[in-house]
Amino acid sequence: MLRNLYGFAPGEVMRALKGFCGTAGVSVGNAPAVYRAFELAALGLEFADALHLAQAGDCEAFVTFDKRLVRKSGRLVDTRVRSA
Repeated sequence: MLRNLYGFAPGEVMRALKGFCGTAGVSVGNAPAVYRAFELAALGLEFADALHLAQAGDCEAFVTFDKRLVRKSGRLVDTRVRSA
């Protein structure tokens, strides 16, 4: 939303999210998955996709309609990502 609605560059959005997560008094649910999502986003995934994949953990497979995500994630995560 920040990118589309306000025209922020992906790097700006990531810096803002990281800054927010590091703010005193802010707690993040499943912090390891969130920080893994930051790593995956830095490698080229959309943050929302990266967060879903990071939370998939030890699932047998991650199923999506997003063919681009299937292509890009194959070399980045251990979880099998396949098309619906």
